[in-house]
Amino acid sequence: MCSSDLTADLTAGVHAISATYSGGANYTGSASTGEIAVAQAPTTLELTGPTSSTYRETVTFTATISATTGDLDGTVSFSDGSDAIACDAAPTITGSGPTWTATCSTADLTAGVHAISATYSGGANYTGSASTGEIAVAQAPTTTTVTSAPNPSVYRETVTFTVTVDGT
Repeated sequence: MCSSDLTADLTAGVHAISATYSGGANYTGSASTGEIAVAQAPTTLELTGPTSSTYRETVTFTATISATTGDLDGTVSFSDGSDAIACDAAPTITGSGPTWTATCSTADLTAGVHAISATYSGGANYTGSASTGEIAVAQAPTTTTVTSAPNPSVYRETVTFTVTVDGT
């Protein structure tokens, strides 16, 4: 009896395998075929980012995807509840196994508490994964100024008051 080990980098899916022995001085040749099913590798995703901010302040969320080595395909999306976040630039997966990242920066979160999620779609060889977090966005400060014209004025003169509210 003779055996041989072979290591192959098979992608997810069903693969036909065949082996052929050409024979020798004392043995005839033979062949065999079979199938092997290769499942997608699992992934995990961790979402990190600030837990508090102020309205119109730019915040950056990072999705860190962990999986076995190889080429990670698919996409990462970020959402605020059920609404997609308009990231300053489209999230791009970068890095190499076993860790990849994608980021989303935005200044479009309104005041209030937001449930943020990052979702990796999965790909040909990897399963999808997701993670959630929360950020509390405070109202932005304002300044109010009042001016009058003419200033100074005299008794019984019409005066115009202008109120200006400036938000940062």
